[in-house]
Amino acid sequence: MIRHVGVEPDSGVCMVVLDAHTDTVKNDSPLVSGNHNWICPLYPFPLKNLVWIHTITGFPNSHSGKVRGFYLSVSEWGAGSPPLNARALNLDQVSHALLSAAGQSLFISIDLDFFCIENNTPADIPLVFDTLFDFASRWQGKVIYALALSRPWLPNDEYAWELLRQSLRWFSGKTEFAPPETTLFTVQREDTSAKARAYREMGLTIPSFYGRENEMPDDIRDLLAKLKKSAPVRESPTAPCLRSTSTLQSPRWCRGKSRRCL
Repeated sequence: MIRHVGVEPDSGVCMVVLDAHTDTVKNDSPLVSGNHNWICPLYPFPLKNLVWIHTITGFPNSHSGKVRGFYLSVSEWGAGSPPLNARALNLDQVSHALLSAAGQSLFISIDLDFFCIENNTPADIPLVFDTLFDFASRWQGKVIYALALSRPWLPNDEYAWELLRQSLRWFSGKTEFAPPETTLFTVQREDTSAKARAYREMGLTIPSFYGRENEMPDDIRDLLAKLKKSAPVRESPTAPCLRSTSTLQSPRWCRGKSRRCL
């Protein structure tokens, strides 16, 4: 479940979602916690601004099916007060587009399947993360990070491990982060995506890292151990909170400005 922790009613939340999918489709049943409806329950409180980044460079094609679907699904959430400011942007547009949202809590949700579309690869992670971090480090307000590893949308385990490897290498090089909370191998929830339904209809097991911690490559295990022993060099209003999940799940708001979840 999504917990509204540390968010003042008069400030609200600005959410930046880096994802191959919009994750904004509203499920018919509010009892199903899946990838389609994890953003919708946050509106109208605490969510006030929503930016979906689905491309690194170039202007998003307003006529593309994905972008049209994003705006259509958000419009079906119903009217809130104030109206939700929702936009589909590229990575370079974010900092300028959200100047008016300064002072709100900033939630950055990164689904690593983003690095499996439009010729994006794990090698793009450092540049993309650097851009987001530069933006977030200048944010006037609390900043929280969440990292999702959506295994069903990735070609194989090796690709998924490489995404995690590059991400952990990047985070281990930052002194602003505190030790993470890890749910990648211990939490499993129902995946409501079309991809998951296709696996079920074919009688196949939905790929997941749940219960597979013993299969983790040694270098990734070492990186994770290093992060868990780390301590932030300084307290900062933008000290992020990182979280990673093995399926498309609802993020939790994290307590405190120097804590992160993985």
